[in-house]
Amino acid sequence: MRKKDVGCYNCGGRGHFIRECKKPRKDPPRESANTSEETVDEVYMLSDVNAVKSVLNKHEWLVDSGCTAHMTPYRDILSNYKSENLGSVSMANEKRCDVLGVGDECMIFENGFKFTLKNVKHVPDLAHNLMSCSALEEEGLEGRWGKGIIKIMKGSLNVF
Repeated sequence: MRKKDVGCYNCGGRGHFIRECKKPRKDPPRESANTSEETVDEVYMLSDVNAVKSVLNKHEWLVDSGCTAHMTPYRDILSNYKSENLGSVSMANEKRCDVLGVGDECMIFENGFKFTLKNVKHVPDLAHNLMSCSALEEEGLEGRWGKGIIKIMKGSLNVF
């Protein structure tokens, strides 16, 4: 993917990432915190929800390019959890789901790499964990698609 083809999740402009955007941020960055650790078996790119409905466990994540924040229905996988009413989120099917709190999820991949998803929203009505492409970009990461897979990169480093 060439940089001129990239779209900014903040302003909608082309040719730059959100971290390079000159316009004011839609959502201010959030504080980081200590984390707990969980082993992650897989990260999936969502293409057909019906195909994955029954095969995911609570430590597996769907990468969602339309999701604005990381979200999970599982309170028990979050560390540094803050229980608070954070309003609701609108789903692709136009359903609204309540956000009951926020926390962090530390993932350990089979290769030993550790990565923390910060400010994960606790949305009990979700069916699966959703990993937000735009939230990853806020953390300085980039998704690269090709040959049926997605790679999450930090510069030239393949994070997962």
